[in-house]
Amino acid sequence: RAPLAREVAQLGAVLGREFSYDMLQALASVEESTLLEGLNQLVEHGLLYQRGRPPRATYSFKHALVHETAYRSLLRRTRRHYHLAAARLIEKHFPALVQTEPEIVAHHYSEADRPGPSIKYWHQAGGRARHRSAHVEAIAHLTKALEILATLPETAERAKTELALLLSVGPSLVAIKGYAAREVEEIYSRARMLCR
Repeated sequence: RAPLAREVAQLGAVLGREFSYDMLQALASVEESTLLEGLNQLVEHGLLYQRGRPPRATYSFKHALVHETAYRSLLRRTRRHYHLAAARLIEKHFPALVQTEPEIVAHHYSEADRPGPSIKYWHQAGGRARHRSAHVEAIAHLTKALEILATLPETAERAKTELALLLSVGPSLVAIKGYAAREVEEIYSRARMLCR
């Protein structure tokens, strides 16, 4: 019922279930006082939890359903626009986050319907997870990249990218399922076919 609070909640929902004030402020197109007023309304009504004080504050949605409702209330076109703006903002102003959690940037580019950068960051996220021996996470990130890649037209560049992704996901599949697993055979058979 409060348009300002709704707009702030929607923007925060694009950033995730938890978000920082500085990231929200950089993404918002409203004055700082207006943004603070909207955040205060959401906190007072019990929709957001606040930790710390702006500009170092972080906010989290009280319940996943509140987050989902705010997110789904955005038009698809508007949502894509906000995700693209968030991805570019993170790349430009939060380089440490890009290095430590590339899956966040990948998610924003995926939701913005930008396959090129999203595949690049999902691949990076998968590689980071694999190096930490987080093989389930690596498989999930790399599979997401392969799914997005499958929507693109078949070109030599796509084949090279697919080969790189397959060779990245293979070792994690071996670690989780073993050499004799059907999934491992499918990955390496496809990789061999692409090499030929």
